[in-house]
Amino acid sequence: MKTKTEWKVGLFIAISLAIAVGLVLNFAKGISPLTKTYSLNLITKNVDGIVKNAVVMMAGVPIGKVTQINLNTDRSEVSMKVQIEETYRIRKGSKFQIETSGFLGDKYIGIIPTSDNQSPELQDADTVQCEESFDIMRVARSTSGVVNQLNSATSQITNIINRIDSKLLDEQTLTDLSAGLRNLRDISENASKTIAKVDLLISTNSEPIQLAIGNVVKFSQELKTAGGELRGIIKTNRVIVNDSMDNIKDTTESLKNLIKAAERGEGLAGKLFADKELAQNIITLSSNLNEVSAKLNRKGIWGVLWEDKNKKEAENTKK
Repeated sequence: MKTKTEWKVGLFIAISLAIAVGLVLNFAKGISPLTKTYSLNLITKNVDGIVKNAVVMMAGVPIGKVTQINLNTDRSEVSMKVQIEETYRIRKGSKFQIETSGFLGDKYIGIIPTSDNQSPELQDADTVQCEESFDIMRVARSTSGVVNQLNSATSQITNIINRIDSKLLDEQTLTDLSAGLRNLRDISENASKTIAKVDLLISTNSEPIQLAIGNVVKFSQELKTAGGELRGIIKTNRVIVNDSMDNIKDTTESLKNLIKAAERGEGLAGKLFADKELAQNIITLSSNLNEVSAKLNRKGIWGVLWEDKNKKEAENTKK
């Protein structure tokens, strides 16, 4: 009887332990030893705090864990071996990256599935690249040089502003600038008044202006017509025009020859230029002819002859 009771107690304890182990395996972080898995090799430059048994998650769902972490000093890289549950197939082209749960939480490996559903699935022992996690301290160290450059640029800008303030924005410059603005305002007001006057002039004299514009247009049309007629006349009388031009050319040439002959003292014109006495006689003759012509115009030929006769009788009486 005692043996039977002990056997029942032992069986109860064994069943309880089995149930406890099952519950622990079901709720514990990781994969149950009874679950079928396949392995992948991840290569990265820095594991950033990933430890053995770290969770592998896809879309926030745990699908595996990290089983090994090995440092390759020759190539300055770290290889991690992960186990993925057989039911979760990952296609080639998916991204593996180290992430943090929360701001200061545990590190885990996150998987972003590819959008190409036709891509082949990763097989057991395949090797893929894993991106490093975002390290704010490393970024801060890398941007310290940029911050220093920004500080230097800010200092230079401050110096430039101070120079501008001391050189250009002094009291005299501001006074001149104010005067210039006042002058500009006066010019603007005068321009506005002038424009208003011109507008008033145009509005009050719109009819005469339109009439003048119409006359100008009409004159231009008539001028265009006259030009066309002139071209027609020239075209129809081209032979006469050409002959006239030839005659003018011949006359000009003859005048040139006459002037050259006169300069050399040839001909009547040449003698007039060369003989001053003959030229004076001709001038005197011309003057006498003008005087006789004037008398003829005033008294007629008989009046002139009668006057000459009286002059002769008077002269004879004196003698």
